[in-house]
Amino acid sequence: MTIYDVAGNERRMAVFNSLLEEACRQWCDLLDDASERKDGEHFAEFFFEIFEEKENEYIEESRILD
Repeated sequence: MTIYDVAGNERRMAVFNSLLEEACRQWCDLLDDASERKDGEHFAEFFFEIFEEKENEYIEESRILD
């Protein structure tokens, strides 16, 4: 999955943005315990793992709120 898979879909793009924020929070929460994260290396892989894991959950939640 790439950004091109979500860019053309408004709902998926909103979910993408929410999950980007979620992944950033998770990544930063562990900075004190995982100093190797401080340079941001591998964040993209981490983000896409979170995205693939939670995308459907967030889409379903967004439908409920509609």
